[in-house]
Amino acid sequence: MYAPHLDLIISCATTSNSSLVLGMREKNKTQMRTTAFNVPQGVNCFDYNANMNIIATGDVDLMVRLWNPYVKKPVGRLSGHMTSVTHVILNGSRGQLISLSMDKTFRVWDVQRQACLQRLTGILPKGPDVLYSPVPVSLLFDEPKNRLIMSSNNMLSIMDMKPEMKDRILSHEKPITCTKYIGRTKQIPFYQVASACQGSTITLWNIDTGQKLKQIQNAHGESEITAMVIDLPTKMLSGSSDGTIKIWDINTTACHRVLQAGLNGPVDILQVLCIKRRVIAVGWSQDISVFRDKQLMSSDFTITPDEWSGKREHKEDIMCAVYRSPGILATASSDGEIVMWNPSSENKTAVLDARSTKVMRTQCTVEMMLILDTRIEIPGAAELITSGQNGWVRFWDTENAACLGEFVAHTNVDSITMAVDPRNELLVTADTSGEIRTWLIEGFCDGNQETTDDKPLLYHSWTAHGECITEVEVCIRDDRVVIVSASSDCSLKLWTATGTCIGTFGQEEHWKLESIEIPEIPTIQSILEERETSIHEEGDDSEYGPEEELDFAPSEVEVEDDGTDTFDPEYQYKTWNATILGKSYAKQRSKKRPRRQPQHFAKLPQVGAEQRPITGTQMGGPSQVLKVTDLDNVGIPQRPDFMANPHKYFSDGFSDLNVKSPAKLPALELKQSHKFDEKSLFPRHLMDPDAPGRLPMKKKAGKAGSSTRASSSSNKTPTILPRLRATAF
Repeated sequence: MYAPHLDLIISCATTSNSSLVLGMREKNKTQMRTTAFNVPQGVNCFDYNANMNIIATGDVDLMVRLWNPYVKKPVGRLSGHMTSVTHVILNGSRGQLISLSMDKTFRVWDVQRQACLQRLTGILPKGPDVLYSPVPVSLLFDEPKNRLIMSSNNMLSIMDMKPEMKDRILSHEKPITCTKYIGRTKQIPFYQVASACQGSTITLWNIDTGQKLKQIQNAHGESEITAMVIDLPTKMLSGSSDGTIKIWDINTTACHRVLQAGLNGPVDILQVLCIKRRVIAVGWSQDISVFRDKQLMSSDFTITPDEWSGKREHKEDIMCAVYRSPGILATASSDGEIVMWNPSSENKTAVLDARSTKVMRTQCTVEMMLILDTRIEIPGAAELITSGQNGWVRFWDTENAACLGEFVAHTNVDSITMAVDPRNELLVTADTSGEIRTWLIEGFCDGNQETTDDKPLLYHSWTAHGECITEVEVCIRDDRVVIVSASSDCSLKLWTATGTCIGTFGQEEHWKLESIEIPEIPTIQSILEERETSIHEEGDDSEYGPEEELDFAPSEVEVEDDGTDTFDPEYQYKTWNATILGKSYAKQRSKKRPRRQPQHFAKLPQVGAEQRPITGTQMGGPSQVLKVTDLDNVGIPQRPDFMANPHKYFSDGFSDLNVKSPAKLPALELKQSHKFDEKSLFPRHLMDPDAPGRLPMKKKAGKAGSSTRASSSSNKTPTILPRLRATAF
């Protein structure tokens, strides 16, 4: 491997000596200058990242070592693998390292903390032909897109790293797969939303507040919940990847029946429908599994499916199905074939082929279907909506077996999901990138116009989630439309049709849906009229239009100066209405929430208007109501006598005052009348050194040194001092 940042060639070997070698070619020399690193039992693989300036090695002794190119000792050791490490990859953008061992176990490490962040198993196939081989797979990491590309035998896999999201609210611990709206009935006291995740957990939420009401954990064991349907008044059905369908009671969350759809083992159930006391399940074969009323009313807890009376009409696996009473049942397969059935006789009535359309011959897979109830009895109207690959949406007339309209709802996506409101006026589509779009389908392919390729009117679009949206649901609450979106980022959110987020189910602060202003769905005609008027107003108010639109003549502009003063002090130029900047600012201000303004003074009579320098101006504030007419009756007050004759009361100085100077005090003289010494101040027993109870005083050297030392040396026993009494003096 050549590292251009270091201008080095790096190689490894499974030997204890010179396990990792760095070679650099010097000028005017034939041999390379090498630096060797020794690792016990050798190195299987390595990787270098220029941003981190680190070399990572996957060693035979189950270790991952981190090296500085300029230091011969490892700067870090990562332990945790149970077999030899065969692949290491450094991710410089996140500061992480990905390692793979011979037992097909992935580990994600934090390089700075030298800690394992994640352990992944079961991704690559295991067997005698691929297990414990020297180089089982090949890895390539695409750092700009955060993708890990793996190849093993005849399989190529791509793993996407999820973007890091901080402080996000989670409705479920694992990605949400489906959600359904539960209306209020006599048996159900609340308007609820049911959601299910890959962790086999079903949660019931209150749509008015976002509060969690009930939760069913391990509903299907460890299997993923793939389908859900509500059978009012009190039943809820859930289908799982283990091939079972369970019937739940919404109020008590008790399981009444278990329908074993997969007779030969686990199957993927993609759609579950309730048809006249029958349950239909599709998704894993070309046949339709049906559970009849007699079976559901029996005392058996586990029920096996009955045979479908009709023939097998699909050549590929059935992907989805839809039913509307009294007699509309449609199933669609992965090859684009749509079969219409009679639910009573279970026989085929019509076949719609998506491959017959002019733009969908190669992209024909039907993934979801919807029926428009309000158009069933309208002749020539499209009452069936289907969605397919790459974001295509089609409107079908089932009576004439014709596609009346098709358009691309989302571009550059693999698949989409959709929902429609009960009034069939609003179509909601969502894609794998997390974007939601709302369409006004009123009047689109309703039988009043011929087949067209035009799109319905796009109402709003916004990014709702950071990851794939698995399902959307349109709910009507007090004649107001709200949208519920479920995503693989483990969040369930509530939106308005204009893209305003009401809240996330599971957040701490609950909302009150009754107090939130939710705009009504407008008609297409009203939106078009608003757009025309806005365009017309912008065209009329534009100051950069052509010259023929200007309403003045050159003679009116060039006015001769006749010496008269044409200044009008009352003239005011309206900037907000006559400039583009003022209009744009006023438009932005009109969208903001109105703030509470301070109260103004009432209109009171103006005072002193004739004394103002400029006519037309008004005095502001409370001073405009002051009146001085009451002061006219007050006469001129007389001046007091001390102001008229100040010489009588005041003088210029103190010359006329006879002030006597104070007498001088005699000087103080200090005379010492008594003498004080130590003997007179302190008691005698304190001043006498030979008094009993006092320690012997040390005499100065030279005077009585010998006698003092002799006496002190002979007297070794310490003298006990008597207790002293306090003497007041």
